[in-house]
Amino acid sequence: MFAPLLTDRLTDRPTDSQPARAPPGRPIRDSLASTDRRRRPIRAELPRSADQSERRREISHFSPRSRGASRLPGVPRAGLLRHRLDRGVRGLSSRPGPACPGGQWLRARPGPTRPPEANGRGTAPPSAPTRPGRQRQRGRVIEEEMGRWQDMGLEELEKQYSPSRWSRRMDSESVIQAHIDVMTAGTQKAQAAARTSLHVPYGDGDGEKLDIYFPGDSSETFPVFVYIHGGYWQCLSKDASGFAAPALLSQGIAVVAIGYDIAPKGHIDAMVLQVRRSLAFLVKQYHRIRGIYLCGHSAGAHLAAMVLSTDWTEFGVVPDIRGAVLVSGVYDLEPLLHTYVNDALNMSLEVAQRNSPILCITQAVPVAASCEVLVAVAQHDSPEFRRQSQEYSQALRLAGWSVSLLDLASVDHFDIIEKLSEETYVLTQVILNMIARAC
Repeated sequence: MFAPLLTDRLTDRPTDSQPARAPPGRPIRDSLASTDRRRRPIRAELPRSADQSERRREISHFSPRSRGASRLPGVPRAGLLRHRLDRGVRGLSSRPGPACPGGQWLRARPGPTRPPEANGRGTAPPSAPTRPGRQRQRGRVIEEEMGRWQDMGLEELEKQYSPSRWSRRMDSESVIQAHIDVMTAGTQKAQAAARTSLHVPYGDGDGEKLDIYFPGDSSETFPVFVYIHGGYWQCLSKDASGFAAPALLSQGIAVVAIGYDIAPKGHIDAMVLQVRRSLAFLVKQYHRIRGIYLCGHSAGAHLAAMVLSTDWTEFGVVPDIRGAVLVSGVYDLEPLLHTYVNDALNMSLEVAQRNSPILCITQAVPVAASCEVLVAVAQHDSPEFRRQSQEYSQALRLAGWSVSLLDLASVDHFDIIEKLSEETYVLTQVILNMIARAC
C-alpha cells in the first residue's frame, strides 16, 4: 500500500545483548559513539511511556498473529472520504502546472543538463507573479518544518516515521483499518469489472506474482501503469493494489499490481531485486506494451525509486520506463534503523545505505532522458516524510533528471493514494496527462 501503516514497534524480540538505550528526548547523536559511525545502535528501545499500550494497539492489525484475522467489510468507510481534496495543490513555487489545471507544480522543471524542450513536451510555462521575497519564503517551507533527524530524540523519531499519527481525519488505529478497507474494496470492485489475469508468476517465490488489468481494447499497443504497494515492507499485498484500475482502464491504460515477499520472510535486498525482475518479465512476455509508468506509495515509492537506479544489463532487457510517480516515499533508510520499523526488516547500516535511493541516483543516462519523475507528498505527511520527498527530488534534479515535486493539499499519508480511484482527483489527472504527453 502506501507504506505508511505501522505506527509502533511490531513485536519485542529477545536479543543476545542488552539493547542500547537513550533517555527520552536525548538526541540520537549524543547516544552514539562518535568515533565509529558504523557502530550506532540500530534498534535502540524506548523506555515505556504512558501511551505505549495505545500505540501498540495501533499496529496490531499488522502483527503476524493478527494479519489474517481482521475481516474486511467490503465497502469503504464513509468517513474516510468525507474530506474532498482541494482543487489545487500546495506548492513551494507559484509556477502553474500544465498537467494540473488550477494547481501548482513544486519546482516543476527539468534537470539542468537539458532544456525544457528537449523531451518534446514544450517549454516550461512562465512563473506567475509573486510578491517580492514570497517565492524564496515558500521555498523554505519544508526545510523549516523539522531539523535534522540526527538531532531528534528516539521517541520523536519514531513519531516522525509513524504516518498514522499525523492524520487529522481520524485516530491512528481507525485510519489504518479504514485504509485497508478502502484499498481492498476498490481492488475487489476493479477485479469484478475488468478483464484480468491474476496471480501471474514472474519467478519461483511465493510472493513473486503480479495481477494484470487489461483495458477494453487491448488489440493494439497500450501503456502500462505498474503499481507497487507499500505497508512499510511488511504488510499489504498486490491483492489490495488494483483500486486505481477503473480510472486508468477507461483511458486505454493497462494496470499491473506487483507482489513481492514482505518482511520478515523477505528482506530489502530481495524486495528490490524482485521488483526489478517483475519489470523485466513484463517486457519479455508482453510485446504490446507502449511505455511503462511506475507508481509506488510509501515503501512502494522507495522500491520504485530503486528501479530508477537499475543497471539493466544483467537482466537482458531495458524496460521503456517513461514515467515514475513516487507518492509519500522514504528515500533515505538510515533514520529507520533507530525505529520500530527495523524490528522486522533487521537492516544493518550497510544494507540501509545500499538500498537508499538518494544514495543510488545515476547521472542523466538514456533512461533519465526519457523518464519524467513526479515526487508527490501530502500536506499531512510528517515533516520527515516531507523533507525526504523534497531532498530526493532535488538530488534527482541535480543529476539531470526531469523531476517535479508536488505538494497535495488536504490529504494525509493514506488518502493521498486512496483517491487514485477517483477520475477527477488531481493526482489521477496529473498521471493521465503524463501518460498522454509521453505516448
